[in-house]
Amino acid sequence: MLTPVECGKRCRVAFADHFKPRWGSYRLTGRKILFRDQPVFAAYSDFHANISQWFYGIPRDEWRDWPKQSLAILMKESHDVSYVLLDPKESTSLLAKCGQDKNGEKKINIRMPTGGGRIYIVEWEDFPIHSRIARLPILWPS
Repeated sequence: MLTPVECGKRCRVAFADHFKPRWGSYRLTGRKILFRDQPVFAAYSDFHANISQWFYGIPRDEWRDWPKQSLAILMKESHDVSYVLLDPKESTSLLAKCGQDKNGEKKINIRMPTGGGRIYIVEWEDFPIHSRIARLPILWPS
């Protein structure tokens, strides 16, 4: 069984491989994927069924210098992984709406209502995340 850190790395590589035909070769440095012309911060979270949400933290050193960076939100639920890709303008808008913890990390929460309804970003409820979610093809070890 993979740890959450290992799952996150595997999902980032799968995301980068998925976008390689469109954006070209890449280099993975931590949570950042550096394509030739497009830096992407890839935030990963397992689904937390007990609170029915995914949650993410964006470090201060990332969000302070954000303007030309996209944000990939990687959402793992069981063995399925989905993603939402926000362009630099959208991700800047989202980060402006997010609070930060005592370490300066911006917090993003995505909820999936247990009684039905659409998935939504808590900090930006009117963002149409439900229509932007795409499946990420990924193979897990047996």
